[in-house]
Amino acid sequence: MVIQKKILFAGLDNSGKSSIILSFQKKFSFMNSTPTMGLERSNITTSSLLGLKFVAWDMGGQGRFRKRYLEKKYHMFTNTSVLFYIIDITDSNRFKESLDYYLKILDNFILLDENPQIVVCFHKNDPDIKEDPNILENIVFLSTKITAISKKFSCSINQTSIHDISTIYKLFSEGVMKSSPVSQMISAQLKAYTKITSSLAVLILSNDMLTIGNHSNHNHLLQICEKIGPRFLYTMSEIEELKFSSQNLILNVNYDIIEKNSSVNKHSAILFMQSFDIPEGEVLNIVTLAKNTRTYQLSQNYLPILASQISNILNIST
Repeated sequence: MVIQKKILFAGLDNSGKSSIILSFQKKFSFMNSTPTMGLERSNITTSSLLGLKFVAWDMGGQGRFRKRYLEKKYHMFTNTSVLFYIIDITDSNRFKESLDYYLKILDNFILLDENPQIVVCFHKNDPDIKEDPNILENIVFLSTKITAISKKFSCSINQTSIHDISTIYKLFSEGVMKSSPVSQMISAQLKAYTKITSSLAVLILSNDMLTIGNHSNHNHLLQICEKIGPRFLYTMSEIEELKFSSQNLILNVNYDIIEKNSSVNKHSAILFMQSFDIPEGEVLNIVTLAKNTRTYQLSQNYLPILASQISNILNIST
């Protein structure tokens, strides 16, 4: 059974809401994006594996529309599963305006006794400005404010750019995963997988780059999988275009961990992706960060069991 969920995309005009939705729908072209006038609804059907279908409400960000939404709060904000709130990280002159609007939306959720998942997006954080001191200062400022405003809700903060499409897919996955019981069950299996195999981090991606589940005790190590996983998928699709096929990719990585005493410890690991078939002709891709050759082999040995467990979950849920 497919469950339909209502998600809202809100923020000021020119924050990037519509272009994010279009990228979800795989119609994105930033050269042709136009401002949303009023309210636009569109269907975003996720992987059928999760048993979810989303109806996206793209809320135009011009002042007159924002006023109208707040006046029609019962229509706009009831039965909301996820709110994606988009902030242009480069436009510091409008931060106060954006934070005020965000607070008013949350106040309406409280008034209506709604408790949606909140996903805040610091958008337009493009690769060429990520390390700019002003942008880093903006992120710290907004993160502090958003955390304080959102304390009554389950809220995550993300940084996105249309020039790094993996950040866009991760944003959507943040909202999807927490809305799907199937994803939560799969994540529980991944927790057991990391423990049995002594893996550092693991996630599962669908072929459309949607995160189906993940687990790690170290968020920064999970981020390695999240950044590299979509690129692995892209590489495998390029290999297929050359009339070759591959079910796995392996990469040796080095990374640093900053300890509490500020010392830096250097580590190495093996990052690999393995694809496997599941019912209904679907393919899933497991991205694992293994500590060393021994844990890599443990992961390889356990993968067929994990694939069988995930297939069973998906069979029961459909």
